Amino acid sequence: MKGIIWHITLAIMVFSVNSYGQNKSKGFCQEDLLGKSYISDGQDHQVLLRNGKAAKFVVVFYPQFRYKIVICSNNKQLPIELKLSDSNGKEYFTNVNKNYAREWEFQHSSIMNATIELKLTDIKKEENIRLLIGYQLNQNP
Repeated sequence: MKGIIWHITLAIMVFSVNSYGQNKSKGFCQEDLLGKSYISDGQDHQVLLRNGKAAKFVVVFYPQFRYKIVICSNNKQLPIELKLSDSNGKEYFTNVNKNYAREWEFQHSSIMNATIELKLTDIKKEENIRLLIGYQLNQNP
């Protein structure tokens, strides 16, 4: 009986912590950061980055749309590396030489199966990150 109560208590604690983390991230990164002209892709791309390990998101970009990527975290001063690569591993963009910019707008000329990789530059830190991806119909296809 004690074992069952212990398992139930543990499950409640795990779900409570997970819910807290998700609710906390919604407060610091709202869809309006994309601007009025971009529509959110509707996905919740969030991750807890730690120990210098990269988080990867697989995304498909289409040529008829213009995209905006926004990186959000509670610590706005913390440098977060963003790297976008195609399915062959060819790097398409990195924000390292852009002073770790947290926003980027672009359009690709063909369908692009891509990987977005996020990584903290300070491996001694830990940060909850949310990635927003917005799109708008390109006016000049």
